[in-house]
Amino acid sequence: MSSNIEKFKVTVINLLPKNDADTPLDEDAINSVIEDVYAARTVLKIDISSEEKETVRKEILSENKVLLGLGAAIVQRQHKKWFAQRKDQLKLSYWERFKQYLITYKSMPVNVVNQMDNVSDEIVDLLGDPTREEDKEQRRGLIIGDVQSGKTINYSGIICKAVDAGFRTVILLTGTTNDLRQQTQVRIDEAFVGVDSNLIGSDVKGIEPIGVGLVNPDTKLRPIVFTTSAKDFNKNTAKQLSIALSQGQGDRPMLFVIKKNVSVLGSLLDWIQKHNQYEESKINNSVLMIDDEADYASVNTKAADEDPSRTNKLIEDLLNIFRFSSYVGFTATPYANVFIDPETDEEMEHEGLFPKDYIYALEAPTNYIGARNIFPKNSKFNYILRDIDDGEDYYPLKHKKDDDFGILSGSLRNAINTFLIANVIRDLRGDKNTHRSMMINVTRFVNTQKVLHKAVEDYLSEIKTSIKVHASHKPDKALKDQHIYGLFIAFENEYGSSEFTWEQIQGSLFDSVLPIQPKVAHGGGDDLDYNTYEGGLRTIVVGGQRLSRGLTLEGLIVSYIYRNSMAYDTLMQMGRWFGYRPNYEDICRVWMDNVSQAWYAFICEATDELLAEVKVMRDKGATPLDFGLKVRNDPDIPLIVTARNKMRAAQAKVINVALSEKAIETPIIHNDTSKNLRNLSTVKKLLEDVRYAKFGNQYGALDVDKKIVLELLENIDVPSANIKFDPQAIVEFLKQYAGDELEKWDVVLLSGKGPAYKVVDGVEIQTRERDFDVIRDDKLVRMSKARSRIGSPSDPKFGLNDVQMEILKGREGYLTSDSYFRIKRKPLLMIYLINPIKESLDHNKLSDFQDHPLVGFGIGIPSLADAKTKYISYQINRIHQEYGGIEDYSDE
Repeated sequence: MSSNIEKFKVTVINLLPKNDADTPLDEDAINSVIEDVYAARTVLKIDISSEEKETVRKEILSENKVLLGLGAAIVQRQHKKWFAQRKDQLKLSYWERFKQYLITYKSMPVNVVNQMDNVSDEIVDLLGDPTREEDKEQRRGLIIGDVQSGKTINYSGIICKAVDAGFRTVILLTGTTNDLRQQTQVRIDEAFVGVDSNLIGSDVKGIEPIGVGLVNPDTKLRPIVFTTSAKDFNKNTAKQLSIALSQGQGDRPMLFVIKKNVSVLGSLLDWIQKHNQYEESKINNSVLMIDDEADYASVNTKAADEDPSRTNKLIEDLLNIFRFSSYVGFTATPYANVFIDPETDEEMEHEGLFPKDYIYALEAPTNYIGARNIFPKNSKFNYILRDIDDGEDYYPLKHKKDDDFGILSGSLRNAINTFLIANVIRDLRGDKNTHRSMMINVTRFVNTQKVLHKAVEDYLSEIKTSIKVHASHKPDKALKDQHIYGLFIAFENEYGSSEFTWEQIQGSLFDSVLPIQPKVAHGGGDDLDYNTYEGGLRTIVVGGQRLSRGLTLEGLIVSYIYRNSMAYDTLMQMGRWFGYRPNYEDICRVWMDNVSQAWYAFICEATDELLAEVKVMRDKGATPLDFGLKVRNDPDIPLIVTARNKMRAAQAKVINVALSEKAIETPIIHNDTSKNLRNLSTVKKLLEDVRYAKFGNQYGALDVDKKIVLELLENIDVPSANIKFDPQAIVEFLKQYAGDELEKWDVVLLSGKGPAYKVVDGVEIQTRERDFDVIRDDKLVRMSKARSRIGSPSDPKFGLNDVQMEILKGREGYLTSDSYFRIKRKPLLMIYLINPIKESLDHNKLSDFQDHPLVGFGIGIPSLADAKTKYISYQINRIHQEYGGIEDYSDE
């Protein structure tokens, strides 16, 4: 973007009216400001053409549609809000500089930045007041965000605003590798420091500002920085420094960006104690500790009767030497954190890292692409997935460090060819000076990574030679070369419907492909410093562990991953392809085997369920110490929630779920003829055993004995994806229930407006018609698609008399399915015979059900005196074990 276009855009943005952060601005208002600024361009000294003005208009209107919702927090009840009362009295110099930097130099939508302002207000309030004069306090919190969703920007903003509010010592814990710490230091230099930290204290005169320094280069806003992108804190650094933290209590805060490494943490702790602590007394200072990737390395992995792991202990010791410390962990995979034992030490002076004070779940902007946008079959970006069907032949999941990974599989060659074509498309779209990356992650061993990197290097070299020799020829001649032809096939298969022709692609191969460099990322001196490449780095990165945690691959377009981690958090962290892909989201691709795709889909559901429970807990006024968190665990899927040594306080337990006053159903049905016919046969058997009659256009039976219902439940086959309807759990519940409210049932065969179907002699009903989609590798049929409903709200009225209906209408108002069971009545079994509509896009994926309807079920349970039953298996934390969690998880 030219300086004039940038100046024009920033001027427009600064003149736009303020709006609610979670709603877009009126487009007429935006257009009006654009025209006013354009009319005044001469006075404003902005040389911009009408075509460039329209380019800016499109960008601003597009960004205006990007929204960010407020997060959800569960907070300790004793917390006293303080920031809102003091905000108007603060200058907020660091925050305002950062905010303007995001809008001006990072092109972040104004809506999103405004909402970030609101979110950071809430979080800084939760950090606690650093100027408080009360006795010592230790605050512990956890902030949950999505993988690659911009957590660094979020905690950078929080640091800026926290410093404005009075925090003067900030310790930022990064991952465990040098490159991740370096990457974090570079970003915090841009977002908070304003200059390259390597140059601070050097002989360089007139240090050039970077990042926020471009907005306001005032040296009074430059923190005292003890680390640089080239140098972590160490013993030598400590020997050279004699400054006390109290000396940073003026206008300039003190910043440490350090690895979660025992040696580094120990050096910092020793230095702080030597220059600041008097004997055993607390340091009369306030410290903010931000723990990036808080589920990694920080969590105590030792057994309950053993001393804490060294990294964990050093982090706690650092926090506990201060009078007031505020620890906030950031993570996208919080499983290990919610399994921390909150009572690891009975002494009040010594606090663990359990987020006892607050848990805050961040929302991602609407332009974020995460697991929920990719892995469910009906998601917007599911089309980017490609199957690896030859992985075991070339890169077996179980292998040794000296195995030969020197041959490229067919699927990997296709992925590389696709990446090369994607580079051309980005160039043709005008995004020439941008970073582009491809990730190859198939082995954790350094040696096999090196061997595979050499094979990639050789293959890329062959392609470049072919491009040099043949790309300038006419297509019919050029395509005789095998490599040019391979690129053509990749274009046809992946991007044939794009806005470009093969002639355009071939004509740009030389300029777009030749700059691509293969690199290996294993921590052995390889260079992934994107900032050193003017005009953008184009790279194919072969790696393992370094690509699985924290490290960001800029401009990631194509990912090839064949790994077999069985832990939720490890798999999710491998998802470097999550994030923001402006102007190229349509050309991104992910190669992965079918099993991993299914695992990701399941983990996505489990994670969303965990985040949803934070909102439920918030609405119920719960705190982290009142109720524990749970993470769903499916016994049919061989995954663990997190590493077993991080779950030492967890317990595999089946949660008790209340069915009292609830209606549950089976919106998901097997896409399998034999299983459906078995269920249909079970329904017919039930009708043979009861006295049924016609009620209007429906058939049903009243006062059916419980044992008949039990027989049906024991013989039907319902997919486990119906997490609220587990036949075996319901059977156990009915058998063990001590009361007599469930001895007699009403049963109804619900009719609709579809084709008639003869169930048994004397019973013919019209089936119900439902739209649907086919999910989970075409194995399941989901009724009503994303709504996931098979019944209608009024179905449970069967069996109720006029008096009962009048009572319900007077008491409930709008009647939901659950409403019909909030009065004294018999339990109800509902049977659905479904005719999937032929107009559905997925109709060709259905099994041949031999002109029989699909069979679904629903159950409604009235108010009971003792109504708990085992339902879904969860890994639960210590709090949940002791307090039982929120009692009812079956709410819709």
